[in-house]
Amino acid sequence: MTDTDTTPAPGAHTAPGAESAPDLALAGELAAGLRAAVRGLGGIDAVRDSLDDLAPIRQAHRQMMDTMGLGGVLAEEEHGGLGAGMAAIVALGRAAGAVPAADLLGPYVSAPVAFGMLVVGHPDAGVRSLAGDTLRRMAEGTTCVGAVAGGLLFDAELCEEVLVHQDETIHLVPRAELELTALPALDPTRTLHRVTESSVLGAGTILADGDMAAEIVGASIIAGRVYLAAELEGVARAVLEETVTFLGERIAFGRPLGSFQALKHQLAEMWSEVSLIGPLVDEAALLLDTGDDPTEAAIYAAAALSFAADTATRVCEQALQLHGGVGYTWESPVHIWLKRAAAGRVRLGTPHTLRAELAALTDI
Repeated sequence: MTDTDTTPAPGAHTAPGAESAPDLALAGELAAGLRAAVRGLGGIDAVRDSLDDLAPIRQAHRQMMDTMGLGGVLAEEEHGGLGAGMAAIVALGRAAGAVPAADLLGPYVSAPVAFGMLVVGHPDAGVRSLAGDTLRRMAEGTTCVGAVAGGLLFDAELCEEVLVHQDETIHLVPRAELELTALPALDPTRTLHRVTESSVLGAGTILADGDMAAEIVGASIIAGRVYLAAELEGVARAVLEETVTFLGERIAFGRPLGSFQALKHQLAEMWSEVSLIGPLVDEAALLLDTGDDPTEAAIYAAAALSFAADTATRVCEQALQLHGGVGYTWESPVHIWLKRAAAGRVRLGTPHTLRAELAALTDI
């Protein structure tokens, strides 16, 4: 729902659920439920075996997520949601990263943040009512609202409505009214389309403009970065776990590859790097949930995504090498995680631009 500038406004509004304590037990239950549901749909093996046509897998994942009520995780209870906050979103991101499939960031993070801010802060009662009704329908799983970022829309075919930020104005447009151009996607598990700007003009409903639109965009970016960092952490943990299993089973010179000290050291280094992502992500989520310091939340969100993006990409590249020749084949799922990490690395700011933002925010 952002334009090409991914720098959030300083002190931008925090996500719905701010100023409330995170419910870690609920977050764990939601993540466990998502992991179990994904396993029931075949897990990473089903994704790997369906790369020629992933549309049924994406559709099954979206239906499963809507049935679970993931569209209402950030929505407050008065709008039919769970009010679980960013702690739950982070837990879901880690679970989703392990099995790359349908996009969660737009429908379950950016859109709820936007409507949550509109329902409490818009001066027009009609817009507040529309936002509240949309939150309820999202929580019920009867509609899916995508969010355009940088003119791009992920999994357009799975959305009924789309949020578009264009010319300092936020529009809610039926997906069928948008002119979309399919683009090749590095991540094969998600489709990617460019939205034609002229098709937005005069379409749908204008929800916000000016300063309020900028605040919503800023808050959506910050929450999205925290989610994306968690998803990349999930990718890194999944590929590391699979690599440990592979090296424990692969025999060379009469012993498992994983028993060789040089490989043990490399795995230990990979684990130590991955383990550093979580504290940054959790702190960023906590700052968003409590609403104590929006600027500090923006700092931690940028730091978490910058580190997670670099680490996940590096760990996936090392995993590919540790798998030897089989790692370069379609039989191994490593390439799926690597492509997800590479795509996520540039989605809401590259590590370089994120570190430049951090320098500006912290006066370095």
